[in-house]
Amino acid sequence: MDLRVSTRRMNGWTVIQAEGELDLLTAPRLRRRLTGALRDGPAPVLADLRGVTFCDASGLRALVAAHHAARRFSMRLPFVVAPNSRLLRVLRLTELDGMLELHSDVPAAMAGADPIGAATARAFNSTAN
Repeated sequence: MDLRVSTRRMNGWTVIQAEGELDLLTAPRLRRRLTGALRDGPAPVLADLRGVTFCDASGLRALVAAHHAARRFSMRLPFVVAPNSRLLRVLRLTELDGMLELHSDVPAAMAGADPIGAATARAFNSTAN
Protein backbone atom coordinates (compact mmCIF):
# COMPACT_ATOMS: atom_id res chain seq x y z
CA MET A 1 0.00 0.00 0.00
CA ASP A 2 1.07 3.57 -0.58
CA LEU A 3 0.88 6.67 1.56
CA ARG A 4 -1.42 9.47 0.49
CA VAL A 5 -0.36 12.89 1.77
CA SER A 6 -2.60 15.91 1.35
CA THR A 7 -2.50 19.49 2.57
CA ARG A 8 -5.43 21.70 3.49
CA ARG A 9 -6.04 24.94 5.38
CA MET A 10 -8.31 24.85 8.41
CA ASN A 11 -8.96 27.68 10.88
CA GLY A 12 -5.64 29.35 9.96
CA TRP A 13 -3.66 26.10 10.26
CA THR A 14 -1.87 24.06 7.60
CA VAL A 15 -3.10 20.51 8.10
CA ILE A 16 -0.97 17.75 6.57
CA GLN A 17 -3.00 14.54 6.41
CA ALA A 18 -1.42 11.14 5.84
CA GLU A 19 -3.28 7.92 5.03
CA GLY A 20 -1.76 4.51 4.43
CA GLU A 21 1.60 2.97 5.25
CA LEU A 22 4.44 5.08 6.64
CA ASP A 23 7.59 3.13 5.81
CA LEU A 24 11.04 3.29 4.23
CA LEU A 25 9.63 4.26 0.83
CA THR A 26 6.96 6.72 1.95
CA ALA A 27 8.39 8.39 5.07
CA PRO A 28 10.61 10.85 3.16
CA ARG A 29 7.56 12.27 1.37
CA LEU A 30 5.76 12.99 4.66
CA ARG A 31 8.92 14.40 6.26
CA ARG A 32 9.46 16.76 3.30
CA ARG A 33 5.84 17.91 3.35
CA LEU A 34 5.91 18.60 7.10
CA THR A 35 9.29 20.32 7.18
CA GLY A 36 8.43 22.32 4.05
CA ALA A 37 5.20 23.59 5.61
CA LEU A 38 7.06 24.50 8.81
CA ARG A 39 9.77 26.31 6.87
CA ASP A 40 7.32 28.16 4.62
CA GLY A 41 5.11 29.33 7.53
CA PRO A 42 3.69 31.53 8.84
CA ALA A 43 0.65 29.32 9.52
CA PRO A 44 0.96 26.77 12.30
CA VAL A 45 1.24 23.16 11.11
CA LEU A 46 -0.60 20.07 12.30
CA ALA A 47 -0.02 16.46 11.22
CA ASP A 48 -3.21 14.38 10.99
CA LEU A 49 -2.04 10.77 11.13
CA ARG A 50 -5.37 9.11 11.96
CA GLY A 51 -5.31 7.33 8.60
CA VAL A 52 -1.85 5.78 9.05
CA THR A 53 -2.27 2.01 9.11
CA PHE A 54 1.39 0.98 9.47
CA CYS A 55 4.57 2.68 10.68
CA ASP A 56 8.10 1.27 10.71
CA ALA A 57 11.32 2.76 12.11
CA SER A 58 11.71 4.98 9.03
CA GLY A 59 8.30 6.44 9.69
CA LEU A 60 9.19 7.09 13.33
CA ARG A 61 12.40 8.82 12.22
CA ALA A 62 10.38 11.05 9.89
CA LEU A 63 8.05 12.09 12.73
CA VAL A 64 10.96 12.83 15.05
CA ALA A 65 12.77 14.79 12.31
CA ALA A 66 9.65 16.90 11.73
CA HIS A 67 9.33 17.45 15.48
CA HIS A 68 12.93 18.69 15.63
CA ALA A 69 12.36 20.93 12.60
CA ALA A 70 9.38 22.51 14.38
CA ARG A 71 11.56 23.23 17.41
CA ARG A 72 14.23 24.83 15.17
CA PHE A 73 11.52 27.16 13.80
CA SER A 74 10.16 27.77 17.35
CA MET A 75 6.83 26.21 16.38
CA ARG A 76 4.54 23.55 17.79
CA LEU A 77 3.86 20.47 15.68
CA PRO A 78 0.90 18.59 17.11
CA PHE A 79 0.24 15.10 15.78
CA VAL A 80 -3.29 13.69 15.67
CA VAL A 81 -3.42 9.92 16.05
CA ALA A 82 -6.40 7.61 16.32
CA PRO A 83 -7.01 6.26 19.82
CA ASN A 84 -6.30 2.53 20.01
CA SER A 85 -4.47 2.64 16.66
CA ARG A 86 -1.37 0.67 15.75
CA LEU A 87 0.50 3.94 15.34
CA LEU A 88 -0.34 5.08 18.86
CA ARG A 89 0.73 1.70 20.22
CA VAL A 90 4.11 1.98 18.44
CA LEU A 91 4.59 5.53 19.71
CA ARG A 92 3.87 4.34 23.24
CA LEU A 93 6.14 1.29 23.02
CA THR A 94 9.03 3.40 21.73
CA GLU A 95 8.27 6.09 24.34
CA LEU A 96 7.97 8.71 21.60
CA ASP A 97 4.64 9.69 23.12
CA GLY A 98 6.72 11.47 25.77
CA MET A 99 8.47 13.55 23.09
CA LEU A 100 5.82 14.22 20.48
CA GLU A 101 2.71 16.30 21.11
CA LEU A 102 -0.11 13.80 20.51
CA HIS A 103 -3.86 14.44 20.35
CA SER A 104 -6.87 12.31 19.43
CA ASP A 105 -8.66 14.93 17.32
CA VAL A 106 -7.91 18.01 15.25
CA PRO A 107 -9.75 20.64 17.36
CA ALA A 108 -7.95 19.49 20.53
CA ALA A 109 -4.61 19.60 18.72
CA MET A 110 -5.24 23.15 17.50
CA ALA A 111 -6.18 24.24 21.01
CA GLY A 112 -3.29 22.36 22.63
CA ALA A 113 -5.85 20.63 24.84
CA ASP A 114 -6.24 17.03 26.01
CA PRO A 115 -2.90 15.61 24.92
CA ILE A 116 -2.52 11.85 24.87
CA GLY A 117 1.07 11.31 25.87
CA ALA A 118 3.38 9.96 28.50
CA ALA A 119 0.74 9.84 31.25
CA THR A 120 -1.49 7.74 29.02
CA ALA A 121 1.47 5.53 28.13
CA ARG A 122 2.29 4.88 31.78
CA ALA A 123 -1.30 3.77 32.37
CA PHE A 124 -1.14 1.56 29.28
CA ASN A 125 2.14 -0.03 30.36
CA SER A 126 0.91 -0.70 33.89
CA THR A 127 -2.11 -2.60 32.56
CA ALA A 128 0.05 -4.51 30.06
CA ASN A 129 2.27 -6.00 32.81
